[in-house]
Amino acid sequence: PDFAVVRVASGDQRLAVTLVTPQTKPPEDLEPVTAMALRQFVAAQSTVADVPLALALRRIGSVAYSGDPAAIRANARALIAQALTWHAPEDLTLVLCIGARQLPDWEWAKWAPHAHSGTESDALGPARYIVPSTAAAEQMLGESLTGRARFGAAGSSGAPNHILIVLDGAQTAPESQLTGGLIDGVTVLDLQ
Repeated sequence: PDFAVVRVASGDQRLAVTLVTPQTKPPEDLEPVTAMALRQFVAAQSTVADVPLALALRRIGSVAYSGDPAAIRANARALIAQALTWHAPEDLTLVLCIGARQLPDWEWAKWAPHAHSGTESDALGPARYIVPSTAAAEQMLGESLTGRARFGAAGSSGAPNHILIVLDGAQTAPESQLTGGLIDGVTVLDLQ
């Protein structure tokens, strides 16, 4: 059940159990200071501060980042590193659609076995899923992408592996499957 669930930040969360105040007298018969203290106590204790906030990648088709480019790349890098650490290359595929200016920020990903093609090769071994455009990514992924149902379609979510796609400065086309709609078993991190 926790497949493709990654931590993205920390923050406040509701308590898993509901706090129930004890049965008391009618409100008009209560001592006001004590009654207010009880309400404040229950309100304060019903949330837990600074706990991990998780993102279930299988349930989310697209994540759009905005803000400082360095900060969003750092967050995306942490999310990706965590996903790569906890999932085998057979279970998770990493595809980077990266523009030429952003490529130095993503050079580290070429070493991840999750970003290596299982079918194509080049002079250095398995071809890497690091491409300049969404069209090139779709071509490289081929049937493993086009054979998937639309996200949320009846009978879907049986994808053999999850594909994590990063868009950062890449050339995109409106008719692209990766930008035009959501695909089952694919999460797009849009840093553009």
